Amino acid sequence: MILNIVLILITPLIGLLLMGLDRKISARMQNRKGPPLAQPLYDLIKLFSKKEAYVNTSTIVFALTHLMFMVATVVLFFLLQDLIVIFFTLTLSIFFLILGGFSTRSPYSYLGSHRELMQLLAIETLFLMIIVTIGVAEGSFSLEHVLAERTYPLFFTLPLSFAALFLVVIVKMGKPPFDIPSAHSEVVQGPYTEYSGRWYAIFQISKMFEVPFFLAIFVVFFMPFLLVGLIVAAFVFFLSLLVGNTTSRTTYKGMLKFTYLYGIPLVLVNLAGLILL
Repeated sequence: MILNIVLILITPLIGLLLMGLDRKISARMQNRKGPPLAQPLYDLIKLFSKKEAYVNTSTIVFALTHLMFMVATVVLFFLLQDLIVIFFTLTLSIFFLILGGFSTRSPYSYLGSHRELMQLLAIETLFLMIIVTIGVAEGSFSLEHVLAERTYPLFFTLPLSFAALFLVVIVKMGKPPFDIPSAHSEVVQGPYTEYSGRWYAIFQISKMFEVPFFLAIFVVFFMPFLLVGLIVAAFVFFLSLLVGNTTSRTTYKGMLKFTYLYGIPLVLVNLAGLILL
């Protein structure tokens, strides 16, 4: 329990480091020096120091609720709770982000929120199916049960679900070709367009919890070999940056097509194998 609490407390620090590495490595891939690793922290300090401004009070409520459910998702995960509950808590977090975008009259915010909603329908469906395969393979959705007395990695049982999870992570990290909701050249900042100062910083803090959460799921696939899981998670993080810096943005229709033609069939094949074998 003490270890779990420590993991919860250091998650935003890990997320801050990952965001710094993201910008640093991406800059190197583009033949630039890039900002210092602590730049995300400097950005947060600057955002909180800006004069408070907001469109309406509902945007503030939705931003805070979004962060609250994202933190709750991480807490439930590291306390080894039910995976289905964790999934719906995460989905609620994204849902309030979408509501925050729809609560303004900005056409860019509205369009970005619409794209976020389409992404929710595609990626969250895939993520839920991955969780279902874990439940079928282990006979329980309890993360504590999944990790209890493991003698071999879950990866050996669910290799195709593991591959599909990589698609989920790329989308969740907002990397090309799936950075559709917040495409700068098209919709400015998508659902975040009307947020500024400390209220925009709320979403950055949320991202500090979200990125480590998804990478931690890769570690779960390789337990009880923690070191192997951490190496795989680091490789997945680097690979997502590589994909993000070498591909161009697709459309939301392309994202839906890619998800339903490749991601979901992978999980269905893995699920069919579990049931039939």
